[in-house]
Amino acid sequence: MKKLAFPKKKKLISLKRLEALTWNIFSRYIRLRDSKQSGGFGLGRLYCYTCGKLILTKQAHAGHFIHKRNSVRFLESNVHAQCSYCNTYLHGNLINYTLKMVKDYGKLHVEELRFHTSMAHKFTRDELEQIKQTALLKIDKLSQSA
Repeated sequence: MKKLAFPKKKKLISLKRLEALTWNIFSRYIRLRDSKQSGGFGLGRLYCYTCGKLILTKQAHAGHFIHKRNSVRFLESNVHAQCSYCNTYLHGNLINYTLKMVKDYGKLHVEELRFHTSMAHKFTRDELEQIKQTALLKIDKLSQSA
């Protein structure tokens, strides 16, 4: 008698790996978004959100206003392109970041983000896949408008 061949299940990557992959795609989108908004430089250069220094897009970091280990990690208004000096050595340059956030989004939005600081959030596989796909679509749309 012939054995029935069942299709093999596709092995899922770990949730930790999926979150890292999602972050890589999301941060690429943030840098591309900010390069498009930085005086029309497109894919080449952008201004650091916190100090205003002109930097190459590929050298920019996607820096968080509110720390990335909570519910606002993938919120677009919480993440902006920063130079490595502001993001790493100045730990986000939070004084300038706060002033710029209040100017761009308003004090109420900044307070709402701060409220979410205490809210831990474990992203589900479906949430991460949705964030990843949305970021990929936005990258494609921005790339086509170049």
